[in-house]
Amino acid sequence: MLALASPISRAHPDLDSIYDAMAQPRQRSHQSLDSASVESSAGAAARNLSSSSSSPVNQSQPTGLAPDNARSYYATQHPAVSTPLTPVTALHPVYASVFPFTHFNRVQSQCFDVAAHSLSNLVVAAPTGCGKTGVLELAIVQMLEQKRCEEPETAARNRKAIYLAPTRALCSEKARDWQAKFSTLKVSVKEITGDMPFDGHGNILDLIHADVVVTTPEKWDSLTRRWNENPKLFGQIRLVLIDEVHLLHVSRGSTLEVLVSRMRMLGDNHNIRYIAISATAPNAIDIAAWLANSNTSIATLKEFDESFRPVQIARHIYPFKRTNNNDFAFDSLLNYKLFDKLAVHMEGKPALIFCPTRKSVAKAAETLVDHFTTVQSKGGATPWEVPALKPNFKNSILQRLARYGVALHHAGIDADDRRLVEQLFLKGVIRVVVSTTTLAQGVNLPCRTIVIKGTRFFSNGDWTELSEMDVLQMIGRAGRPQHDTSGTAIIMTDHAHYAHYRSLVNGDSPLESSLHGNLCEHLNAEINLSTISTKLGALEWLRKSFLYCVIVIFSTRRVIDSGGWEKRLEEIVGNAVSELCQYRLVESDSSGELRSTGLGNIMSKEIIRFATFKQILEILPHASVHSLLQTLCAADELKDITMRAGEKKPLGDIRALLDIRFPPAKMTLAVDKISVLLQASLAGVNLQ
Repeated sequence: MLALASPISRAHPDLDSIYDAMAQPRQRSHQSLDSASVESSAGAAARNLSSSSSSPVNQSQPTGLAPDNARSYYATQHPAVSTPLTPVTALHPVYASVFPFTHFNRVQSQCFDVAAHSLSNLVVAAPTGCGKTGVLELAIVQMLEQKRCEEPETAARNRKAIYLAPTRALCSEKARDWQAKFSTLKVSVKEITGDMPFDGHGNILDLIHADVVVTTPEKWDSLTRRWNENPKLFGQIRLVLIDEVHLLHVSRGSTLEVLVSRMRMLGDNHNIRYIAISATAPNAIDIAAWLANSNTSIATLKEFDESFRPVQIARHIYPFKRTNNNDFAFDSLLNYKLFDKLAVHMEGKPALIFCPTRKSVAKAAETLVDHFTTVQSKGGATPWEVPALKPNFKNSILQRLARYGVALHHAGIDADDRRLVEQLFLKGVIRVVVSTTTLAQGVNLPCRTIVIKGTRFFSNGDWTELSEMDVLQMIGRAGRPQHDTSGTAIIMTDHAHYAHYRSLVNGDSPLESSLHGNLCEHLNAEINLSTISTKLGALEWLRKSFLYCVIVIFSTRRVIDSGGWEKRLEEIVGNAVSELCQYRLVESDSSGELRSTGLGNIMSKEIIRFATFKQILEILPHASVHSLLQTLCAADELKDITMRAGEKKPLGDIRALLDIRFPPAKMTLAVDKISVLLQASLAGVNLQ
């Protein structure tokens, strides 16, 4: 089975079996490139799909052995061909303020004509830091230029761009940036994500009047499930910008996949343009095929290798031997390996170390200072210098560590102390910041070297592997263009995961679909929206998915039997519809017409997962309030909530209140935390 599909619930083993047939030949066919970029046409795609074998792009081999038998992997750099840089003056002068430079970089210049002077769908695959966001901005400018050149009565019908990003932090960052960049053009940028209040009509009006809507796939999915209720809003969409499309394969990726397919089906008459940007991947052409301009022409594909990065990053993967299966013990082992790795790679420049827990942060920082003082006492060379300035922190541990140029940073540290850490790190007073992994999605602390100390984190009483998105975000912190000419990223993991991270950092992991993991709930949403009204329509909907595109391409390459899987897909769709009917979410009449029931409408519009809804239906209609509360608290939607260190005492105080009708026996698990907080909210308890 594909490693990337492992976290997905195996809702459809039949569909998984098709993936199993595809799992063996993991080296995806690809055109051999003699330069760093390729623009794919329909003909080139056809040649690519029919080729049985060719060399993968950017394939590298590990070199050398490091201390402790830890292998260090260096990504091969391919020299980029000389690229004439396009001046900003190639655009209409009115857009000069959007781009605070004189020339676009090499990636943006190679994408310029397609992004700014055509209506073609476009897929750009390039490493972090290559300026892919600038390509999105060129597409926005192209949309605004079309509007500027239209007749007044036509221009009054607002053209709208939708920007989709996987995290709220990224959405907030883009919204702030674009509000500033496009302010002189009086372009309205509206951010709407899951943590923002949404009162329905008022917010819809805000979105209608916005030129650019910045949102997450989950939030936009919830809005587009009401497509027929807001025809004016959705009828304005002319451009969809998809950031980090390579995350399609994670469990959340199916949401992005189905909402894009939904817009492509429902928005066919509006000529919506799609621009997707991705990290490097061996099968980026599959995304181009999915986002085809029409039935006969795939999207333009632009691919770039590591040599296009303005700051080259050396990536080193150090696998260490586990003595047992205890993750806490392994995390402790890595603490004693950190100093040596910094001594080799840090070169006196600032370093940021990511750890899985707050306790791990404190222990790693303490161990680093212990090793530093030992080397210093023996007159040895240290990886960084002791700061001349002695900062003044409230936290006594932080104060002691800072004397040696080391600091802690996590949510448990006082906010004023955290801000002071950030300021002193930027000034070069603090040389090493040790943080939890959550910092990768928060404050921007540019540094020369980043270290991922362990690739597993502790959540809900168990250790879980970091997501690929988190790892790539952390690596992206190394060597920011405005601060460095080079950067270093170090991944410390175990031997079992070495190959996975080597493949990830080299861009060798193929992009796949996760739709097969939760097909029923997405089918239910489309039936409720009337996108699907028959089993045949359901099959046609599936044919517009990225999942179908991947399977077709594998079949074209004769990896799996094309004669059997089409029939199997029909069976899978039929079984999924039957299961929806079994739980009274969908009704089917004698003509085969599919209609959503009241239950199906609730599940769709409230974005309830099928597994959760089944659990609720199974305890109804005679469920007690307590049993319903227990079911809701254990819902799959809440699985990412954790019990953090220091929360048990205040939660225990809430648990003791008379308003809590069903106090948990203990406050140890995340489900206990959820129960207490939910009951407090229902009872109107003031938690401030």
